[in-house]
Amino acid sequence: MALDNLISLSFTAEELTKLDQSLQTIETVLSGKTINLTPEERQQYGSIAEQNKLFVNKAKIYMEQYPQYVPNFLDKVEFDKDYQNSCLILKFCWIMITTIMPSPSIET
Repeated sequence: MALDNLISLSFTAEELTKLDQSLQTIETVLSGKTINLTPEERQQYGSIAEQNKLFVNKAKIYMEQYPQYVPNFLDKVEFDKDYQNSCLILKFCWIMITTIMPSPSIET
């Protein structure tokens, strides 16, 4: 059974120029707002696994419902800012992924 060529792309010079300009715009917007972590820092700080995201979401809900129980060592304003930006970045990434790689249609 032969494999079907599911993806066949070609870009015009104009499209490539637009893509390059768009990527440069993204870089400009993010410049100074992001940092590059060293491998050691990546290991130290780690990342939030999917199951832990549920925990963070629940903690956010509890902090909003019971602000008197928010620990003193936690900066709630900074937490909210980080949480919101994380959601925006995830939304942006999801849009990019689904735009570049749309879901296959299901034929019945």
